[in-house]
Amino acid sequence: MNKIKAAVIGVGSISQEHINGYINNPDVELYAFCDINEERLYQKAEKYGIDNIYLPAESIKGEIQSRETSSFAESLRVRKELN
Repeated sequence: MNKIKAAVIGVGSISQEHINGYINNPDVELYAFCDINEERLYQKAEKYGIDNIYLPAESIKGEIQSRETSSFAESLRVRKELN
């Protein structure tokens, strides 16, 4: 079975819950991180060995099957951009 590629959009403190869920799910590959804060994005990517990092959310369109955001406002913005 192919793993589902997942991205976490918004890698602030709340994102840790999403990251842990993906890491502990054998059917999911934690594939990408996206954030508007470049420094935080690179720190989190290095910590988890994520090579696919994006600053603008729209640049990951079509590459993932699952996306999680760490805030309700960010979720609404991203859904609008990706749909």
